[in-house]
Amino acid sequence: MDYSTFQNILTIKFFLRFGVIYNDTNFREAVMKNLSLIFISFLLIQLNTFAQEWYEQTTGVTTELLSVSAELWSDKVVWACGDSGTIIKTTDGGITWTDVSGNGVPTILTLHSIACRSADLAMVTGAKSSGSPVYKTTDGGNTWIETFFANGGYIYDIVFTTAGNFGLQCNPIDGYWRVWWSTNNGDNWEVLSTYPQEGSETGWNNAVCVVYPLGRHGTNNSRIYSSPTGYVWSPQPTPGLTNSKAIWFISYDVGMVGGDGMVFTTDGGSNWKLISVPGTGDILGITSVLNNWWFVRGSSIYQSTDDG
Repeated sequence: MDYSTFQNILTIKFFLRFGVIYNDTNFREAVMKNLSLIFISFLLIQLNTFAQEWYEQTTGVTTELLSVSAELWSDKVVWACGDSGTIIKTTDGGITWTDVSGNGVPTILTLHSIACRSADLAMVTGAKSSGSPVYKTTDGGNTWIETFFANGGYIYDIVFTTAGNFGLQCNPIDGYWRVWWSTNNGDNWEVLSTYPQEGSETGWNNAVCVVYPLGRHGTNNSRIYSSPTGYVWSPQPTPGLTNSKAIWFISYDVGMVGGDGMVFTTDGGSNWKLISVPGTGDILGITSVLNNWWFVRGSSIYQSTDDG
């Protein structure tokens, strides 16, 4: 940390510590700018040692895992899913994992996306020849029921947002992307938006992230799409990464996108930097809670407990 950053910290701490209140707009903006710069500087320092701070967890399954989701308000509850209807979860931060496969979800189904709200409530999706079913559990995986079916479509991601809503992102149908939305834990769904695809581009499983209300999703077209509302979507290039197969942002500006490699941004995607992470194969899912991060690669889950 350079001297100017250190000096900024002392200045901000002084005003906060002694309760000095300023109504001056420029002052408030300066404080917020300094706080943002300090946070980004700290994250960049942490990311310089990214590859050294991840370790593999023992899950007890050998099938390929394709998606991972952590409870937003805890660093203990994490769910994952994959081939052969595999669904696993942990409630102790990954020390132990429980297999909750079956129980209403066909074991012949490849499950490519999962989203959890808690240790009890989660949703998972796969693909059939006729479309994509969505299964829901409210008892921690003991039972699953089908709550939605996208006829003729391929749902490649389920997300749970900080606003308490679930969203579904579907591959283009007849040349248009589709987004569904539920405000009652998946009991009912409605179309939120449709927008045209570029050429023959398509999406990827788990390549959706929402930092409410800003949403982003990946493609195989060297770009992601972003939307500040969920209604209107705009393309955003990802140099160095053709296939954005997994995407996760912790704020409007700071996030990571994975595929055959991983890139990160601290300015909302205006600039990207390629970083090195462990494992082989494509990165197919990224999630985080507080300073804990997880990503899935092959049959392995990697975790960092200090922001990478």
